[in-house]
Amino acid sequence: KSFFPFELDKVLQQNQAVVGNVGFIYFPTEKARFKSLLSSGFRTPNVDDLAKVFDSGQGTLIVPNPNINPEKSYNIELGWNQKISTFLEMEATYFHTFLRNALVIADFQLNGLSTSFYEGEESRVVAMQNKGRAEVKGFQMNGKVTFNKDLVLVSSLSRTEGRLDDGTPLDHIPPLFGKTALSFTSKKFKAVLSAMYNGLKPLSEYGLNGEDNLGFATIDGTPSWWTLNLRASYSLSDKWEFQIGLENILDTNYRGFASGISSAGRNFSVTIRKEF
Repeated sequence: KSFFPFELDKVLQQNQAVVGNVGFIYFPTEKARFKSLLSSGFRTPNVDDLAKVFDSGQGTLIVPNPNINPEKSYNIELGWNQKISTFLEMEATYFHTFLRNALVIADFQLNGLSTSFYEGEESRVVAMQNKGRAEVKGFQMNGKVTFNKDLVLVSSLSRTEGRLDDGTPLDHIPPLFGKTALSFTSKKFKAVLSAMYNGLKPLSEYGLNGEDNLGFATIDGTPSWWTLNLRASYSLSDKWEFQIGLENILDTNYRGFASGISSAGRNFSVTIRKEF
């Protein structure tokens, strides 16, 4: 049986390893739904953390650390779905994860030294380690507008934050991200016009020893960006379909989060599908 929700504080204080979940869904009206979930789990170190040496750039050498333990997580999730009218529906979700024995990359020593020469360069030595407590929290919002059976607009927006208990940002935390798409569907034809958008990630939000390619960021961090895209398809028959796509219509120069290279500029694709 799960400890949740009655002994959550006890579990967090004693750092127990409990794996399980409990949740419920409540319908206050026919058009509204509230859901909640309490769960727990763990993340084991991977092979790289235990046995691989590699250079993460900027004079930092990541070395293996065989003396690390699994990271434990205790999670809370709350969600609300509301059908406002026959054509408008909204949904919002909030999540909060408490990490214990959090796995993060931090300063380390190799043979008693905090630096080491790697490929002719003196590098600071770091390794994956258990660093006490951390929290990851955020939200996601979704909306759907049904103009008619053929024309539908959907949109989503998500935001995540993650920090150690001393305020240090965690690695692999993406900035604000969202997508909006307007789709038209008929018997044989379908078209989707979409916009993808990514918020600014300032330098202050990067983990100190992370692997999110901080070296490729600007002096302000990773800039915000958005792209406009169009995809369409036409069914020539029951077995043949013709598709075209035009991505990054405005030819925006941007990089996806944690990427070391720029994404593709304006590009065009043609696809023919045959069902056998």
